Amino acid sequence: GLKRKFYIFIAVFVTCFALYDQIPKDSSKRNDGIAIKFLAEREFVKKLESTLPSGAMVYQYPYSQYLRESKYYGWGSFAHVRLYLHSKSIHWSNGGAKNSAADNWNLRVSKLPFLQLVAEVQALGFKELVIDRTVVKDDEYALIHKELVDSGYDVSEDVPSGFAAVKLRD
Repeated sequence: GLKRKFYIFIAVFVTCFALYDQIPKDSSKRNDGIAIKFLAEREFVKKLESTLPSGAMVYQYPYSQYLRESKYYGWGSFAHVRLYLHSKSIHWSNGGAKNSAADNWNLRVSKLPFLQLVAEVQALGFKELVIDRTVVKDDEYALIHKELVDSGYDVSEDVPSGFAAVKLRD
């Protein structure tokens, strides 16, 4: 009866208030820049998946763990998982639980000199290296690019998505 209607009213009111409180005021505004970037990243992942075997491992540089401070992403950022959102068959290196064996390995490897990092991930069977150019500064990237090219790797840059990809050796 009346008591049940009152509880339903309260539940609806609380839900509406929570939605009003949590949805950003500008959420109805379209941001074409973000949409274009999202679609470019999706296309980048589709290209990767078309060249890699199903279940292939891809190492993401730079390493990031959202519960650790990162000079690239800061603390609490999930930006490093955005490629995962587009992927159907790739295993990505970033995103392990903090202090898990995989995350501890990733943290250790991230501190190696770049070509040692490449050698280690290659030895473990990673098929591709992806560099997030949106956070790796131009001067650092120029050094990485030179090291890779001097070592005989082909670096393909996807300007719209802001990523570079390097096919690793078996």
